[in-house]
Amino acid sequence: MSEKKVLHIVFPEKFFKDYIHFINKNFNPENHLFLYLKMAGDEPCYNNVIKLKFYKIPVLFHISLYKYFNKYDIIFLHSLSKAKVVNFLFLFPKFLRKSYWLLWGGDLYYKLDSIHNKKKKNLENKIFSSILKRLKFVLTYVKGDVEIAKREFGFNGIHFDCLLYPSNVINTTYYISNDENKKELNILIGNSAHESNRHIDAFNKLSKFKDLNIKIYCPLSYGDSIYAQKVVTIGKDIFGVKFFPLLDFMSLADYKSLLSKIDIAIFNNWRQQGMGNIITLLAMGKTIYLRKEVTTWNMLTEKGFKLKNFSSFEDLETLNFHERLYNSKLAYNVFSEKRLVEQYNRIFNYNEI
Repeated sequence: MSEKKVLHIVFPEKFFKDYIHFINKNFNPENHLFLYLKMAGDEPCYNNVIKLKFYKIPVLFHISLYKYFNKYDIIFLHSLSKAKVVNFLFLFPKFLRKSYWLLWGGDLYYKLDSIHNKKKKNLENKIFSSILKRLKFVLTYVKGDVEIAKREFGFNGIHFDCLLYPSNVINTTYYISNDENKKELNILIGNSAHESNRHIDAFNKLSKFKDLNIKIYCPLSYGDSIYAQKVVTIGKDIFGVKFFPLLDFMSLADYKSLLSKIDIAIFNNWRQQGMGNIITLLAMGKTIYLRKEVTTWNMLTEKGFKLKNFSSFEDLETLNFHERLYNSKLAYNVFSEKRLVEQYNRIFNYNEI
């Protein structure tokens, strides 16, 4: 039996370069086409990477996309965040039976966020729900997100457990320090300049420790620049010279170097977010605080990871050395490239379309 042909619908995003390399390395590149809706100019140069024409002209965009969708056995929808793609699927629902939604988190949660879910957005949510009710497949490693898609939007398809991208894979061995008596605590808060990180609430909870020997780091290089400035102003007001906002993009190597110096990472997010950061920090043996009501908590604790609950935060506690070492070893097993290859092998060879 001939292998299935897979069409990937992608757009400018930093981790697609590694993903395309991963697919081409582990699977037959001739069976995969990466169709960029638009390009930023730094996309990988492979024969199976092309740009879609007419993105800004709705009628021609639909005609062009329709031709590609017809040619392929499987459609990989990398996030459902693009309204033009969502509207196309609403107009041509026949393609939903062979479409796989790679669920990122934001493409689901922003539909629920009260900030974004105003009355004028109700039509968008109805269209989104109409698509999810007929969508056949979803890929994610956070089962709780699938349950939300079922409960809120009527998704009734098949869930494949999948790490999705190489950015969620651990390939580096990290040294786990046994120093239980550090005189200074380096604390990371959030992963981006999005309100969903709830930085201000985290700052308020940490304010009682402002006179201790701590440093507060906040990655704010992408997201809402106005919100980022608000976070900087309040962070400096509370913590003074102990507050370090990260406003400029850092190379991956530099960012991981920063993470390696962190002792405690706090993700006060109201939704599943920042998983690439969390996975890396677990492998590094760092203490991680999450909100217990977020789907990330259940996913990680069900796999056996030791976490701290920020929903009931009272004190700056860290995991002991044995707990941190345990988390690190577990991360290498759960978030491995071998596992990711096995997951995609199962997906590409699934026969019930």
